Amino acid sequence: MDSSPEALLVRIFNECQQTHASHRRHLKDLVKSRRQQDQQEFAGLFKRFVTPIFDVMKKEPAVERIVKFVASVVTFRDENAAECDAFLEDFVDFLLSAVDSSNKSVRYRSCQILSEVIMMLGEDTEVNAELWDEMTAAMERRIQDKIAGIRVFAARSLGRLFSDDKDNSQYRLSLQFDPSPDVRKAALLAIPVLNTTISDIVSRTGDVSAAVRKAAYSVIRDIPIQSLSIRQRALVLQRGLLDRESTVQVECRSMLKDGWLTRDCQKDPLILLKLLDVETNEKAGELVMQQLLTEDCMGVDNSQSLRDYLDHDGTNEGNLHSAYLSLFNFFFIGKIRFMEPEEALYWRTLCAHLHSEAQAKSSDAAKSRGAQADVLEAVAADKAQLLDSILPATVAEFVTLVEAHHTAGSSQSFVSRQLLLLANVLDFSDMASRKCAAASINNFLYQWTSPDRGPEMTGDGIYLGGGKEWSDAFVQLAKKVHATPDAFEEAMAQAALDLGKVCREGGAGALQWLQCLATTGILLENLRSIRQFPAHVMETQEMVDGLLIPAANHLVADVRRAGVRCLSLYCLSEEHPSVRVIRQLEEALIKSYGAEKIMAIKGMFDLVMSHGAGLMDSQRASHSPGQMQLPLLQLLADILSDQHDIYVQEDIGETESARSVAAEGFAKLLLHSKRFPELGLVRSRVLSDLFRMYFDEDTKSIPRLGQCLSVFFHNYASATPEHKRCIAEVFVPVLRKEWPGLTGSACNSHIAAIRKKNASHLSRFMLELLKQPLFSQQNPDESADFAILAIDLAREIMRFSSRKTLAVKAYKSALCKVLVSLKFLPSRQKEIRAMRALLSLVIDEMAGEKLLLKELRAMAAELKSLDSTKDETIGNDELETLLGNVDLKS
Repeated sequence: MDSSPEALLVRIFNECQQTHASHRRHLKDLVKSRRQQDQQEFAGLFKRFVTPIFDVMKKEPAVERIVKFVASVVTFRDENAAECDAFLEDFVDFLLSAVDSSNKSVRYRSCQILSEVIMMLGEDTEVNAELWDEMTAAMERRIQDKIAGIRVFAARSLGRLFSDDKDNSQYRLSLQFDPSPDVRKAALLAIPVLNTTISDIVSRTGDVSAAVRKAAYSVIRDIPIQSLSIRQRALVLQRGLLDRESTVQVECRSMLKDGWLTRDCQKDPLILLKLLDVETNEKAGELVMQQLLTEDCMGVDNSQSLRDYLDHDGTNEGNLHSAYLSLFNFFFIGKIRFMEPEEALYWRTLCAHLHSEAQAKSSDAAKSRGAQADVLEAVAADKAQLLDSILPATVAEFVTLVEAHHTAGSSQSFVSRQLLLLANVLDFSDMASRKCAAASINNFLYQWTSPDRGPEMTGDGIYLGGGKEWSDAFVQLAKKVHATPDAFEEAMAQAALDLGKVCREGGAGALQWLQCLATTGILLENLRSIRQFPAHVMETQEMVDGLLIPAANHLVADVRRAGVRCLSLYCLSEEHPSVRVIRQLEEALIKSYGAEKIMAIKGMFDLVMSHGAGLMDSQRASHSPGQMQLPLLQLLADILSDQHDIYVQEDIGETESARSVAAEGFAKLLLHSKRFPELGLVRSRVLSDLFRMYFDEDTKSIPRLGQCLSVFFHNYASATPEHKRCIAEVFVPVLRKEWPGLTGSACNSHIAAIRKKNASHLSRFMLELLKQPLFSQQNPDESADFAILAIDLAREIMRFSSRKTLAVKAYKSALCKVLVSLKFLPSRQKEIRAMRALLSLVIDEMAGEKLLLKELRAMAAELKSLDSTKDETIGNDELETLLGNVDLKS
């Protein structure tokens, strides 16, 4: 057998292609052979045997094994460290000379081998700093390669070469924006977990690729929960537990249970809820509790209960968990021990889970027979018994617990709301329980000052615990306590009457007004019709004249806002809205500003959706028959076009403005345009404004509006052929308004570039909408008919034929690019003949644009083949006749 070094390498490389099992043995043989030869000769021979790998780009198992073996040889390190480092540096130089090759397979394999070498480097390996920088620079170049596979290996390498003191802009851009999910995933799995990179990792939980999202959760699982901000913790959990892909949900649940709960929180759910700050991130806390309860990840028994907080003898200072006692302090008021927010959420979700489980098992038992029914009934009984042992012994104790926290002021508002929601699992069947709870409800209704800081305005200016969520919980309790809807409405009406007495007499402060209007709002919100109004308690006219209209004209803006809201709710419950109330709402719509104007806009859109714009306009006209009035939809469209808008911060932390609210309202109306024929007067104008708003920079500050418009456009375009025609009708006017420099007014070059970019995005977006298939494809050709749009585009190009400015030239080029992408249906012969005539004029107009001319001529040839007349020349008279015959509004 030939024992030469070359023969040895042949044998080793051949065998290493077959299996990984022989790699370790052959590695020792190769290292031994290297030390018996001249180092430079062996390095040259080794490179010669590696070089053929560069010619193979296809993923072959044999080649992949050789790559692994080569990397293990290069990174081998023993007692002769200097010799190993010299061989490593020499081979890395060889790879670096190939990574920028023009041959894609050479770039691919050299980057792959270099990536394997970098990943296998030991912590004690000494690499020349200059060589390290060369590797980093080479991989930063290759991460911009056009081949996705090469970018994957570059991303892996840069993850190991990552330096926290560098900008790493290319690597971060690749992680965020690379079009290939494989590249983003590779970058994510390789990135080191540092304080500066955690935000990049968390952002990938919202990636469009499920594989990348799953990889993000596998990385986050190894990050201690304390290393993430509270906002990041809540965001990660909400995205993962609600993800549409089950594989991502499984990974998120694994992160939650095995990582955060078991490792970081000692299996104590209360510590986990504390770290989530459930008072701010209630939704995340609910999701966590639902997940842990569903998968039975926490032991629940009757050794702890809500009765522990009713410390009757003053000696019980135990807590739910012994570990929790050492972490948090307790506060006492009389014989009631205050809850922390996480405790309140814990008990509320636990009781709701036990209640639903008991009901579900009981229902299943009723549908089953024999032993299975007995088993299910026993499980339901166990759940119900455990729930009873946790809840307060009586409704009176429950009321005491709620009122104690409510009386403590706004600092305990979250806890008191969670306790109120427990009413859903309590039994109010006996009269004594309902009477006790009803007395508590009256206390809430008639208490209009904050106990901890005196009179103050909280939330929407309503102190019923502070904010809409608290009020909703209060309404749930009130409806359960009062046996019938009539009893609930009567109780609310009586409270509104009593609270409104001082308002009508003129001695009420702003907070008393707000409390009265809050109670009135609860009553009106829960009325299905004004006919159900408890007139024996208070007449509706008395409420409108003595309370609502004076509130809408109050000096305090918060009171006016609440008054406008109540007037809108009152009109919604009427069969025919009152003329006087509509006039008051219109006055608020025109003359007010800020939050009051926003409330008036919301109210008007609700009334249009409920009663129709025609009925609203007829009611407005009946009040002043001799005066000319703008239609209501036109008034609302004027608000949408107002560029000088005021942004208002909502109570829930979101920003909104009059334009954004009007945009949402018109989006709803346009989706149901068949119900509102009056929309035809403003449809084109409104649709044009909505398109421009969607790409406006100001919209980025209102995420809700951006999401609303995105959903609207995609549903609107696919609903009916008529909607597609509406989009085609505004296509050219929208581009004309958005394109800079067409009106002749000077514009900053930077602003002009931004507007031109927005216009290009707008044209592509509208074209995508037009090409979307319809939801109901009765006639597939309806989704592919672009004849009218093509004629509009050609007319627009010829409209600017006499103007030769740079802005106009760029505008006509952009229109031509859209034009040549449109197709005609053979059945549209009139439009085809008209377009052939116009296209010849367009070709003459764009004579200086060689690339566009080629595409325009190709389009002309295609139209000629579709034209059944086959006429090559069309006179001006015939062109005017054809354009006259084309119904551009059809």
